[in-house]
This record gives sequence, C-alpha cells and structure tokens, in this order.
Amino acid sequence: MNALVLNAGVGSAGDVATYSLKRLKKTIDVNFASALVLTKTAIPLLRAGAAEVPENGAKIVALSSISGVYAEPGLAVYGASKAALLSMIETVNLEESTRGVTATGIAPAFVSTDMSQWATDRVPEKQMIRISDVVAVVEMILGLSANVALGHVVMKRTASNGYCA
Repeated sequence: MNALVLNAGVGSAGDVATYSLKRLKKTIDVNFASALVLTKTAIPLLRAGAAEVPENGAKIVALSSISGVYAEPGLAVYGASKAALLSMIETVNLEESTRGVTATGIAPAFVSTDMSQWATDRVPEKQMIRISDVVAVVEMILGLSANVALGHVVMKRTASNGYCA
C-alpha cells in the first residue's frame, strides 16, 4: 500500500455557547477519530509500501478545512476537529517520515459540494473551490518524492483574504 486518503467529513454549525454535545461526539468521531484509527491501522502497510519503492515512499493525504487553520464564527467544533486532524498529520510526519511515510493535510475554503450548500447565501457556488482543484492538489502530493514532507496546504478562494472560509 502506498497511499491513504482520509476524506471523511461531517459538520454542523453552532455557537460555542449552545453547541449540542451529541453533535460534538459525532463530529469528532467522523472528522478525527476515524482518521486516527485508519492511519494507525494503515501505517504497517504504508511502511511496507515505502520500503518497496523508497524513492516515492508512501503518502497519507487528509482532507481538512481552512476552518481547522483559521477560526470561523459558528464553526468552532468543526474547525477544532479539522485542526486535530492537521495536528495528527504533522505528528505522523515527525514519527514516520524516516521510514518513508509522509503525510499532508489539505485545508480548503468552501468547496463546491453538497456539504457547502448551506453557505451559498454568503459565498455563491461559482466562487467556491472546484472539486477538480482539490483533486489536482491530491495528485500533486501523491507524485512527490519521499524527500518531501509537506505538512499542510491551505487552499483559499480568490478575492478573499484567505483567513476565513
């Protein structure tokens, strides 16, 4: 095995003062805990894949969110779960890159998917990042040599300051 893509995600908006603890558990379980379990399970296979092709190594790519890098009102829990994912990715690099396994988190702003439809009153869909743009970044990361550990990539929308979704 030479690649693992972590693409699970769920989110719901809500202020910190009123956020439901039931939604908290689901968000953390899907956005972070599942990624940790999959990564832990895949590391032996990724190490073996990296040993077979040492010049390329093995890669983990995690789809996070710009909200995991920069705070966004109403998205504290979602952002925290995605920040935890990015932190895990950075730690995997520290622990596994000498064995040929590197990890990258991609933190895009609003991507034109069903999950972002709730925000089209603020950000028109035509201004959202295209799925094909995210795919292109994933493909670029998978093509890097084993000599590169790219911790995370923030993808901002054009005409935005890049510090918010």
